[in-house]
Amino acid sequence: MNDEYFLESVEKPMAKILKGAIPGMAPLPTTLKERKALLAYVKSLSK
Repeated sequence: MNDEYFLESVEKPMAKILKGAIPGMAPLPTTLKERKALLAYVKSLSK
């Protein structure tokens, strides 16, 4: 998983989607610190 892509996707979920794709989620009002904590949590799930 690419960390930069993940962080951008949480902040701006519509920034990089496939043409014609159904929107998956609304932007989350989060701080960079919160997004990094979420990234760390998601990574911990695959261990």
